[in-house]
Amino acid sequence: MDIELHHPHDALFKAAFKHPEVMRHFLQAKLPPETLAQINLASLRLTNKSFVSQAGRQTHSDLIYQAEINREIGYIYIVAEHFSQNEAYIPLRQLEYNLALYRQHLAEGHTHLPLIINICVYNGPEPYAGPVKPLELFEHPDLAKKYLLEAYHLVDLRSEPEEKLEQDKQAAFAELLLKQGRLRDFHQWLDKHEIFLQKLAVPYAEEGYLYILQLDPREDILEKLEEKLSVKQKKTLMSAAQRLIDRGMQQGMQQGMQQGMQQGIQTERLTIAKSMLRDQEPKEKVSKWTGLDLVQVERLLKELPSKN
Repeated sequence: MDIELHHPHDALFKAAFKHPEVMRHFLQAKLPPETLAQINLASLRLTNKSFVSQAGRQTHSDLIYQAEINREIGYIYIVAEHFSQNEAYIPLRQLEYNLALYRQHLAEGHTHLPLIINICVYNGPEPYAGPVKPLELFEHPDLAKKYLLEAYHLVDLRSEPEEKLEQDKQAAFAELLLKQGRLRDFHQWLDKHEIFLQKLAVPYAEEGYLYILQLDPREDILEKLEEKLSVKQKKTLMSAAQRLIDRGMQQGMQQGMQQGMQQGIQTERLTIAKSMLRDQEPKEKVSKWTGLDLVQVERLLKELPSKN
């Protein structure tokens, strides 16, 4: 029953405030003089914008006017709250609506964010006693204002020299990979960072190796990467390669690309098997890791160049 009663409130609110002359009189009566002075009331124009969901209209509704504010395109965002109880998060909801309006404004071809004047028409069961500023929702408003409104901390990987990134301890590997990853080319990069890789000890090494294998399209990238790693690191590399094989199987099956999938998987299996055989791993272990039968493994072993 309470939900049904909200619909007449919404209907009356929109029927009245959709008229620019009604809105002008309302603004003149309710806004502080210094705010009103910034608005060209003659420029008020009702838009068809709305960011309240269908479900949300049970408790609140909105109208958005475009207007000239401080001689620039801006908006008057008026929301009517139809709560049956005092509600504490009105500023947060209005902030969400503003963000949506900012995005739509930019999507329409504008290059700067607009000024938005927010108005809430509240008609609850008792005088409103909740916050009216988003900062009032924080336990530490001063710090919140600093973190929200001041410049954010920009880490521009493209501009920072690799030598400097290498000094970032356990974060260095991820930063270097992301910086190089946009080029999708790790061959020369592996040569350049061989000493760094030999000393590498991070908890996400396997994900890093997987990243390289995924981004560099050349068939010999696994062998190239293997050359730069220690014996212990190679085990982690093989685990990453196996994950890539498993992922290829799953994706291939989902996409119905069985033939191409099998081809790619077989290539990866052969590459891993050759790598393990060069490290003199037992044939049985190679077969177990790669899924190749012993006959295939023995054939690969014969094809490998002799170390004599």
